[in-house]
Amino acid sequence: MTTLKYLSIRPALLALVCTITLQPVLAADDTTAGTSASKSAIDTLPEATGGECYAKVSVPAVYSTTRINPVIKEATQLITVTEPEFGVDYERILLRDSYTRLVAIPPVYETVTETIEVVPSRLVWVRDNVENTVPVAPGVLDDIKRTGVDVGAVAAGQCLYEHFDAGEPNISEQEVITHVATEQFDIIPAKLEPSSTQVRVKPAYETFIATPAVFETIDEPVLIEAAHSVWRKGRGLIERIDNTTGEIMCRVDVPAEYETIQKQVARQPAGVKRMMIPAEYATVTTEKLIEDAQESRVAIAAKTQTITRTESFGEAQFSWLDAVGDNATGVSVCKREFESEYIDIERVQIKTPGYYQSIEVPAEYENREIATLEKAATNVIVPVPAVTTELTQRELISDARLEWRPVVCETNMTKDVVVRLQEALNEAGYSAGTPDGLLGPGTLRALTRFQNANGLPEGGVTYSTIEALGIDL
Repeated sequence: MTTLKYLSIRPALLALVCTITLQPVLAADDTTAGTSASKSAIDTLPEATGGECYAKVSVPAVYSTTRINPVIKEATQLITVTEPEFGVDYERILLRDSYTRLVAIPPVYETVTETIEVVPSRLVWVRDNVENTVPVAPGVLDDIKRTGVDVGAVAAGQCLYEHFDAGEPNISEQEVITHVATEQFDIIPAKLEPSSTQVRVKPAYETFIATPAVFETIDEPVLIEAAHSVWRKGRGLIERIDNTTGEIMCRVDVPAEYETIQKQVARQPAGVKRMMIPAEYATVTTEKLIEDAQESRVAIAAKTQTITRTESFGEAQFSWLDAVGDNATGVSVCKREFESEYIDIERVQIKTPGYYQSIEVPAEYENREIATLEKAATNVIVPVPAVTTELTQRELISDARLEWRPVVCETNMTKDVVVRLQEALNEAGYSAGTPDGLLGPGTLRALTRFQNANGLPEGGVTYSTIEALGIDL
């Protein structure tokens, strides 16, 4: 009778495909019958020496990467238009006819001052003191003469006693010229009639207008990774219950992966249009002489001023009374000299007479710049290559698979090795908890995360994982 023995292995060291299977190990004295030579290597235990442990592990798929350059903008053409070239010429244009311009030169006046005597100088006997202006009567002087006084020898400013009855002065009016007669000069300016004329400043020419290509943007998928299948952990009718239960692995189809890029496609190619540009004209304003300038003279009468003039004085009347009457002169008379009186009259007179000055104004011309076509417009077409972008495309080299790989197990793993494993996982950023030397669930979860992140086979403490963590056994 054949006896089957089961090897107790820690969790995740056995792997099955879609079913839960425990691998039986025959005792040394057992014989195996009915073994088929056609079984695959995954179903056949690997050859091993004493102390070695193996487990079925999930080996991840292997990919190769390729840089691709899809077109995002189709090739087109660039059209450069060269504008026409113009030369410069000049044309003399009459803007205004010649004419005579009159300039009135006004007369030059000067002001002179004339001093006129209005009251002549005289010697007068006055009463009381030499500051008085009331003259004495002639009878008083006779009385003084009868006393033996020579009144003619009395010096001016010497005083005598007398009575006075003043005489009336003879006053007349006189017209004095203050501004001589002259002329007022007026000018009738020349009459010019405005006009206009058309002058061609730029001839007609032909040019080109470049019409750029019109693009539309479309979305185009680009294959990044082809469709493939991978092994993934699954669940079956019997879940893991204890350490003797194997892992459930399922083959899963992964669809192809695409990346959508925006691509510009030419909807309308670039082109060139011919266009005729008409000639350009400018309106020039001119002036024509209708009537030349004329002169006009207006006479201006002289200006006068009326002054009052004293021609002579009437004879004074003197009388002597026994008592002081209304015309009593006081106690004394004085001989006073009155100076002549003058007034200053300002008179404006012509120094230089006015006249007209004729100035010939020449015709006015303008040299207007005129454009001349020297070189016609041209266009140059330059091809513009397509625009591409760079993407990374992955290609499957080998599918994920299950393989027998040597692992660390109870027969060749010590507590010290587990402690170093836990410390290495913690240092790599995969928390395995406090290093205690026990290969528990927390350590196994950290180990799986490390293997998955680094593309290592999953399913146990494999030697490739030990090497990746830098642990020496």
